Amino acid sequence: MLGQKLSDFNLKKRTIKHFGVKEAVSPFNMFPSIDPLLGPEMRSTGEVPGMADSYGMAFFKSQEATLS
Repeated sequence: MLGQKLSDFNLKKRTIKHFGVKEAVSPFNMFPSIDPLLGPEMRSTGEVPGMADSYGMAFFKSQEATLS
């Protein structure tokens, strides 16, 4: 993108100690006349994150947050 190689930036390898999962929020209960079958545009009105020490727990938190 800049015409340079990644090695030119002197990047350092870092360990990320958490996982993050982002989930789309589709509040069909707020729009009862909308067909719940998602199309290419997904009809999402937002998104919620889930962060944890493991992928499974991060995924669970993101799913749990969509219910709130």
